[in-house]
Amino acid sequence: MGHRRLFWRMAVFSTVSAAIAWILGGWAAFSHMQARHLDVFQERLLSHAVFSAHELTDALDEDGEALQAACERHAFYDGMRLIVIDRDGAVLADSMPTDSEHTVSPTSPEIQRALQGQAEADYRRTTPRAERQVYAAAPILADDTVIAVVRASQSAPSSPTGALLGILGSGAVAVALFVLTMGWAASRHSRREFRAVEEAVEAMGQGEFSRRVRVRRDSAFAPLAFRLHAMAHETSDRLRNAVQKRNQLEGVLASMVEGVLAVDVNDRIILMNEAAGRLFGLSHRQAQGRTLQEVVRHAELLRFFGKLQALPPADEDALLEEEVTIYGGGADRLLQVHGTLLRDGEGRIRGTLAALHDLTNMRRLESARRDFVANVSHELRTPITCIKGYVETLLEEGLADPTQVRSFLEIVARQSDRLMALVEDLLALSRIEQEEGEGLPLALGVVRGVLEGAYQACQDAATDKHIVVHIQCEEDLTIPMDQPLLQQAITNLLDNAIKYSEARTQVELEALTANGAAVIRVRDQGRGIEAEHLDRIFERFYRVDKARSRRLGGTGLGLAIVKHIVRAHGGAVNAHSVVGRGSVLTIHLPLTHASRSTAPS
Repeated sequence: MGHRRLFWRMAVFSTVSAAIAWILGGWAAFSHMQARHLDVFQERLLSHAVFSAHELTDALDEDGEALQAACERHAFYDGMRLIVIDRDGAVLADSMPTDSEHTVSPTSPEIQRALQGQAEADYRRTTPRAERQVYAAAPILADDTVIAVVRASQSAPSSPTGALLGILGSGAVAVALFVLTMGWAASRHSRREFRAVEEAVEAMGQGEFSRRVRVRRDSAFAPLAFRLHAMAHETSDRLRNAVQKRNQLEGVLASMVEGVLAVDVNDRIILMNEAAGRLFGLSHRQAQGRTLQEVVRHAELLRFFGKLQALPPADEDALLEEEVTIYGGGADRLLQVHGTLLRDGEGRIRGTLAALHDLTNMRRLESARRDFVANVSHELRTPITCIKGYVETLLEEGLADPTQVRSFLEIVARQSDRLMALVEDLLALSRIEQEEGEGLPLALGVVRGVLEGAYQACQDAATDKHIVVHIQCEEDLTIPMDQPLLQQAITNLLDNAIKYSEARTQVELEALTANGAAVIRVRDQGRGIEAEHLDRIFERFYRVDKARSRRLGGTGLGLAIVKHIVRAHGGAVNAHSVVGRGSVLTIHLPLTHASRSTAPS
């Protein structure tokens, strides 16, 4: 429908323009012809006035009747009037003496000029409603002196306005019909091509830049079609590059560990990556277009953005860096925030940009490292101090009693064993953490053999306390494992169960499958563990009963070693206990590990 509306608009415009041009041209031609006809009429009347003045010179010397007769004789044109006036303005002769409607004014311009010796013509209306009259006056001379004036007057030729308007109107209608007919004939040839251009533009507007316009090479639309093709190709390339750059930017932002948050000058979020979304507990797409106060409900961070907006605009390198704490989500998080002003390509400020680096884990690791160093120092100092004290006593006092000397040496030996066990556990823990980070190589192994190996390692301790260890395990239960490490973990659990159980009790060691995983449990009948300690017993050097643990020879690293071994196998370990009834420590391990599993070992 667009091409039809365009055709009718062009048709109406062309028709009206042609009609107006026709009318204006005809009117201009008529006006020129009328003016020329009037000029010719004035010249003829002036010539007749001059001729009459020459012919009436002799009649002035005769009587008035002769002058009147000569005047009437020379007014031979229909409607012409001749008047002879002396220098005083008196009428000497008049070809129409009975015409009371026409009067003579001696002050008329043409009479005044004739009295000065020059022939003159003029045209005017004597009254507003009277016909327009043409006047011509010529002097009658005697010895180069003006003795009288002859004035000729006649009605100006009437203009055929009505007929002219009819001719012009008919011509305008004819011109309009001709223009419409020719325009319609021309539009029939271009309508299909116009529609093709229109459809191509609509398709390009919807993203179909491969659409082409089919027009003839000699068509008026050919240059437009060429421009459209070039524009579509250029726009397609620019759009493809823009999408590629956007995808690259989104990929970079999505892979960043640091959060990125950008807001405009109205505090509305224009960019937030996934890392920042995780910090604030919502999707980065949900935050798009929302205000900063809606998304970031942390006072310290909002104050940081306020400081960022107050940076001097003239300083293009202005940078703000702070550490802020955000609260909520079950844990406080410490962020290192770097911020700067966001500018466009022309250097104008469009908002602010902040990079959020989560320091929580780093600070937690630093704190754990400090605690570990302090604990290791404390644990090592105790046996070393004890050994040093007893050795110095032996050296300084020179004890002669063999029994007392033996007692001191036994104490030194026990502390040396404890020191050795502590060092070995530290080395084992370090080795396990390294293997955990590099990826522990696993192979399918039989769980029952691991349980029996752990029991053999603890058999002497169980026999000394008359503790019975019951082993229950599915015969064909196999899982991906590092057999020495897994056996060490189960040995540590079983050793703790025997150490902290009362004499003549039972310890159960079982392995089974449940919920798609292998479950290994160690259940004792000891004193149990209070609930507030259960979440921390797998920490390094954490002891529920420090005095009892040291007395029994514990290093405080056994359960920490268990936790790291289990994690290296892709599993988890937890504890459940009832005070006075005993404890259950459970290991959950995956049944398969396709990427690392091999034939049974």
